[in-house]
Parts: sequence; C-alpha cells; structure tokens
Amino acid sequence: MHLPRLWPALIILGLLTQLSAQPNTRTTANTGAGNPAGTWLTLVTPDPNDPTAPPPFQSLITLTADGNVFTTETDEQTISQGVWASGGHHQFSLTAFQFEFDSPNVWGGTFKIRSKLTLDNSGNSFNGPYRVDFFDTKGNFLFSGVGSLAGTRIHLETLP
Repeated sequence: MHLPRLWPALIILGLLTQLSAQPNTRTTANTGAGNPAGTWLTLVTPDPNDPTAPPPFQSLITLTADGNVFTTETDEQTISQGVWASGGHHQFSLTAFQFEFDSPNVWGGTFKIRSKLTLDNSGNSFNGPYRVDFFDTKGNFLFSGVGSLAGTRIHLETLP
C-alpha cells in the first residue's frame, strides 16, 4: 500500500467530514428582521370584486440574497422568475415574469407581476399589494389584475 499517495485523499475526506459536522448556517443566514431573503409560503388573494379573477391560492416565493425571485404556485402549476430589491425600512419590491400556456406546448402570453411588500418587525411575515399585467405573445397588453400577498417565512425544521 502506498500511503503517500493516499494522503491527499485522506486529507480531503477529513475536511469533508469536518464540514459535514458543522451546522448549516446557509439556511438561516441573512434572514434578519429587515432582510426578506429566504423562502416564503404565501397566500395570493386576487381582488374579490373582480369577477374574472381566480380564487385565492398559495405560492412558494424564494428571494435569493443576490436579488433574484423564483416562485411556484398552486393555481396554474407554473414558475415565475424575476428580481427583488430593498425599498427602505422593512420594505421590498419585486418584479417577476411568468409564461402562460393555453394548452401543453402552446404559449399564450406572459404575465408580469409587480409587488411592494412590507416585512413585520420579526421578519417572519410580509404583506402588501400586487399588480399583474398580461401580454399576448406579441407583447401587446391585454388586461391587468390586482390583489394582495401575505407570506410566512419557512424555517428549517431538523429531524431529531
């Protein structure tokens, strides 16, 4: 056996073992009371006075530390992508886009979602208005809708 050849592998194995024993701080980093970065379970409530609006539905919204937004939702099983930025004390705004499909593989247009949200003092919930604009496949504006978002931060729940 050639122990000198194994030293690099043993060192790497030792480092990986040490790193895996460290607590995972990435899931809780940058989630202070004024920082919205993280993943949120969100209730989307379209304007109840709009007869064409869907009923309330849930969405998962992920805000990355570098200002990106990713969402999934229960009403159309679609994904939105966009950006967010701080807007001052406990406030942030986001803009995201979502493709709409009339049927599988038939693009029907694009939703643009904009929202201005306020974090509560604990940093564990937010709420605020949103506006969604819909454009056909040629970029022509067709209609818009408004409503509110109410989100609760998802926290790490470790197994015992």
